[in-house]
Amino acid sequence: MRRFINLEITGKKENCDEILKNDKIFENKNIVESDQELRKALLISVFLSLSIILQIAESFIFIPLFLPGIKLGLANIVTVIVLYVYGIKEAGKIGIMRIFLAGILRNGLGMNFMFSLVGILCSLIASSFLKKTGKFSVMGVSIAGANFHMIGQIIVASAIYRTNLLYVSYLPYMLLISLFTGMLTGYFAEKILERVDFKSF
Repeated sequence: MRRFINLEITGKKENCDEILKNDKIFENKNIVESDQELRKALLISVFLSLSIILQIAESFIFIPLFLPGIKLGLANIVTVIVLYVYGIKEAGKIGIMRIFLAGILRNGLGMNFMFSLVGILCSLIASSFLKKTGKFSVMGVSIAGANFHMIGQIIVASAIYRTNLLYVSYLPYMLLISLFTGMLTGYFAEKILERVDFKSF
């Protein structure tokens, strides 16, 4: 009888130990997941801040070309990096928030905001599609994004000002320029992705 009671008590103790062990594992797992989410949020905040700084900084860079709206697209370096690290959802959030906040800080939410918004959406859709195919390099994805950014802006300009032929005539020149700007941003994004393991942060 005593032996049976001891076995029963021992069994209950083992069950309690197992339950406590499982609870501890579950708790540690939640802590790890919470820590990862916090690190991700902090890193995305850094990306957003950096992209805003780059966008505002490049607005002071004068490019002596006859075409309107030509920029180096330095902030797109961050967009490409986030696209590869976290995907289109986070890249889209950062891109839209960057345009919104930079617009408020610089010139307000006027026509430039609409041009930039449509441009970034077209760019992200094209870049994400090419990235998913796995057949294009980071630079190739960046060039496609830059080209579709220009195409999106041309569409908006043609729709607003109703001068389709005028703005469409700019398109070949703008695509040629976006080829070089896409190569520039793609080069820096590719080098940064090669040297920095963002997943380890």
